[in-house]
Amino acid sequence: GLTASGPIATVSQGSFNAGTGVWTIGTIANGANATITLEATIDAGQGGNTITNSTTAAVSADVGDPSTAGDILDASIDVSLPVIDAVDDGATGVDGLAGATNVVNVFGNDTINSNPFAPGDVNLTNLTPGGPLTLNPDGSVDVAPGTPSGVYTITYEICIAAYPTICDTAVVSVTVSATVIDAVDDSSPLIADGVAGTNDYLNIFDNDTLNGAAFTPGEVILTELAQGPGSYLILQPDGTIDVPPGTPAGTYTLDYQICDAVNPTVCDTARATVVVEQPASISGYVFEDTNGNGAFDPGSDAPQGGYTVELIAGGIVINSVTTAADGSYTLTSIPAGPGYRLVFRDPSGNIIGGISNITLSQGENLTDQNMPIDPSGIVYDALSRLPVAGAIVTFADTTGNPLPAACLVDPASQAQTTGADGSYRFDIIPGADPACPVGETRYQIIVSPPAGYVPAVSVILPPMPGDAEITACTFDPVPGGACQTSDSRVPPPPGMPAVYAIAILLEAGDPHFIYNHIPVDPLPNTANITITKVADRRVIRRGEQVGYTIEIINQDANVHPNLTVVDIIPAGFRFVDGSATVDGAPATPTVTGARLEFTGINLGPNQTIEIRIALDALSTAGPGKYVNRARLFDQGGNLLAPEATATVEIELEAVFDCSDVIGRVFDDKNRNGYPDDGEPGLPGVRLATVNGVLITTDQHGRFHVACADIPDKAIGSNFILKLDTRTLPAGYRVTTENPRVVRLTAGKTVKINFGAATGRVVRLDINGGAFENGTTELKPKWLAGIDQLIEVLRQEHSVLRLVYRASRNEAELASKRVNTIIAIVRSKWDSFNESYPLEIESEIQR
Repeated sequence: GLTASGPIATVSQGSFNAGTGVWTIGTIANGANATITLEATIDAGQGGNTITNSTTAAVSADVGDPSTAGDILDASIDVSLPVIDAVDDGATGVDGLAGATNVVNVFGNDTINSNPFAPGDVNLTNLTPGGPLTLNPDGSVDVAPGTPSGVYTITYEICIAAYPTICDTAVVSVTVSATVIDAVDDSSPLIADGVAGTNDYLNIFDNDTLNGAAFTPGEVILTELAQGPGSYLILQPDGTIDVPPGTPAGTYTLDYQICDAVNPTVCDTARATVVVEQPASISGYVFEDTNGNGAFDPGSDAPQGGYTVELIAGGIVINSVTTAADGSYTLTSIPAGPGYRLVFRDPSGNIIGGISNITLSQGENLTDQNMPIDPSGIVYDALSRLPVAGAIVTFADTTGNPLPAACLVDPASQAQTTGADGSYRFDIIPGADPACPVGETRYQIIVSPPAGYVPAVSVILPPMPGDAEITACTFDPVPGGACQTSDSRVPPPPGMPAVYAIAILLEAGDPHFIYNHIPVDPLPNTANITITKVADRRVIRRGEQVGYTIEIINQDANVHPNLTVVDIIPAGFRFVDGSATVDGAPATPTVTGARLEFTGINLGPNQTIEIRIALDALSTAGPGKYVNRARLFDQGGNLLAPEATATVEIELEAVFDCSDVIGRVFDDKNRNGYPDDGEPGLPGVRLATVNGVLITTDQHGRFHVACADIPDKAIGSNFILKLDTRTLPAGYRVTTENPRVVRLTAGKTVKINFGAATGRVVRLDINGGAFENGTTELKPKWLAGIDQLIEVLRQEHSVLRLVYRASRNEAELASKRVNTIIAIVRSKWDSFNESYPLEIESEIQR
């Protein structure tokens, strides 16, 4: 801008002639004097910002002087231009396979006038376009995916946007790292089927890596190098290996190479190994072995369709099929080898048997792996003869320990649970384990019935005596074929005898053991059975005898065998030997401490059984009520009826059982806690027991609690008595323990004395003025006064009565201030270890 000062006629901005470099600034009137000031504002143009350089030229001209009129005034203005600096950049370690963005920003170290700038402040030009590097407008540099390893450069130029001719150049250098490829040898635990062929047997790319990571087939160049003899294997572009049908059994190898598609010279090789076998097969029949000979006789045995056959290896089901309508099944494509096992299941999924220790050779077709359905037996109700579901059947050794899994064709059959048909089955493998040797061994069949049944061997239908020897099978009603205890697949009907074994002698080569139906006894209907108990006397004395009668009543038409009555004798009583009878006949119960047991009681239909016993009340029994209890159990240990009880009471004998308490409340003038000569009693003082009994002292301060308690005969009992301090004369305080605890002994009298004396009352009156304003902090003067108070209290036994006179606005603060004083006094009192406990009474008055 231009300004002029002084008496000038006109001033104008003027104009600039670029050709002559003359700026005409205006006209000054003739004859006038003026001072002309020139100011220049220069836009240096840096990103839209204004850089101002001002120069003032002050020129004085006497326009009235003809010698100066029309002169041209010169003023020079110096303006500095900006400086731009582009600096070389670089980046290394770039993954060319994946590519990368913003590996470096060229603007990061470039400057204008030594200062950083925004991208819009400059014009950016890539002087060497093309190649895998991309220079973005914001100065960032990207590397394209699939860039081969090497060093790549860009030369770029930056110019100041406001001064396009002010520029500088630099070079960006980016190093792309070489890729790392790793081909790893391959082999599969699976065996290829050479007959049917196996597609996608394995994928060689699964364990190969490119730059330490998995890759897609398109990222590498796959080349098959060589195969072993035969060249049967087919390598697919996706890395999978196929085994064509008809490939002979054997082990085949295939060598291959993979190269980085981006860097084809970066390669690695590996070998794939393929095992091919001619698979085996297993076939057979599932059938109902009607004649029990273990062989499939199409004319007489009934084939079973819909049964499941499972092939198991290493504890895992590797194949399964369902039997056809003719009972047949075939399992195919089985690799050769040992340790196979077959498990057969009925349509409900229950295991009916199995075959173990199967070894297959290549291409073998193992036939006649038949499963005859000859269940070992059925668990049934001993009364209704119907099957029992939910029973757990365990095969155990002679000591009752369950056989290990190795002894059984199917380990899952151990501790099997019966279904709706009640059937169970075991297949033992003699010689498979020391617990099941080849030679003749004794085994037990243990049945744990469901709820509602006696968990023991049936009493209603007992088992055959001794062990069932399977080799000779002399008990078989149908000689020949399988060994069986019954001639029927179902349990015997009601009224028919039952023959079965719960222990057998078995060895290798023995026939099948079938139709061994095991009964379980249902629990009695407890609603129809009752037990009662009465005593012939209700009140007795120690040393006397009391008789009891127990009645067991059956109100239904069923037989309940092998019951047990347990009588529990109360403490302080003793069973009188020879006093027991059952229905009038002498009986000898089993005596175990305070427990009497009458066993083997058979309760017939609508029968009542009466048991009598006598008990002596011992001298050690104290007075009170004593309950005798009787319980009825079935043969499984289940309680059949609610417990029966009878109660007798032993009378109290005051001379021998009670303990009296006497004593006196006295005026303890010397405050020593003992009733000395000349210290009178205090009348009208009330005392109380923990049971709420109140006693008042007579005119001499005496009291008496008759039969205060009935102590334990052996160790005595504690007795507590408390003096009601509210009933003491005014000014008296207790000088002895209160309450008092003493030990009572039966038949003995115990003395308890309470002392009380008048005490000096030291009263301390205080108000809010003793505290700092609005706080619980004592002022120093009052805090020092506490020490003087302690000295007064130490002179003799005293009671401190603290009275705080509170103003209306103190409310909660008054209580806190009282507690503060009490805490300070107790702290100082305790520090002196004084001989008497200080009693403090407090009161807030408003």
